[in-house]
Amino acid sequence: MYKACVIVISDKGYTGEEEDIMGKYLVDLLRKNKFDITAYTIVPEIKDIFKRFLIKCCDEYGVELVVTVNSNSLGREVDDGISIFDEGMTIFKERLDLINKKNLDLGVRGETLIVNVDNTEEIEIDIVKEAIKSIKE
Repeated sequence: MYKACVIVISDKGYTGEEEDIMGKYLVDLLRKNKFDITAYTIVPEIKDIFKRFLIKCCDEYGVELVVTVNSNSLGREVDDGISIFDEGMTIFKERLDLINKKNLDLGVRGETLIVNVDNTEEIEIDIVKEAIKSIKE
């Protein structure tokens, strides 16, 4: 079984003012694809809190995949130790290149693939499905 984390970045979701639909959908999608959800959380739009939890998912939980929701630019939000399509991404790059023509946010930290999706973009769900497929191959 594979392991994944889902991190939703939303002030309103964090305070309970807004329901998290996309995060729950992703958790369900990952479970259907035989991923154990190590963590699913909603964090406020505060860079340091998001960064700490993202690094914890990658380094301490040792998950194969982290999906973040609403992190406008993963590379700019968390730059320490996160590679955006550089040498560390080689194992995933070829498989994800085709659907990444829209320059979606992809990153890697150690052995963890990190994919960012927006709450409103249907095409971005396709990259999560491709990431799942890539990890399972």
